[in-house]
Amino acid sequence: MADIASFCACAVEVGRYAEIEACVTANSDSSESDCFCQIEAMGSAHAEYVACLAEAVEGYTACVAPLTCDEQIDLGPQENECFGAFLDANHVCYKLSTEAVLAEEACLDVGPPFMCNSGEPIPNTYVCDGDDDCEDKSDESDGLCNP
Repeated sequence: MADIASFCACAVEVGRYAEIEACVTANSDSSESDCFCQIEAMGSAHAEYVACLAEAVEGYTACVAPLTCDEQIDLGPQENECFGAFLDANHVCYKLSTEAVLAEEACLDVGPPFMCNSGEPIPNTYVCDGDDDCEDKSDESDGLCNP
């Protein structure tokens, strides 16, 4: 989503919210922001991951900037195209640092990491994503991904 202030200004304009503050409150996830800040504070070990995610957000924001509020809020085809590109960019970022994604998932308390049959932990977001991340490929097994 474009920056929260722009999104909320549009949401108020099209009548989804009466005021910007209510929209910001409803659409802010402080735990996600706090976790991202913690990962960023870990320093250079996760710098490439943090920079990649920031670039993905900037790309999305630039992509939706020319859209009208109706196109952004109603998730029209152009916004969907922007969001698809954003998700693709995030997928690239997630593969840059297994350690950073594990730290982020731990901070967000999404549960324990996936344990490969070969013994190594991988982030839950890596499971059934089309990439073999476990040495033994157990994260992409038919039984797990196509029950």
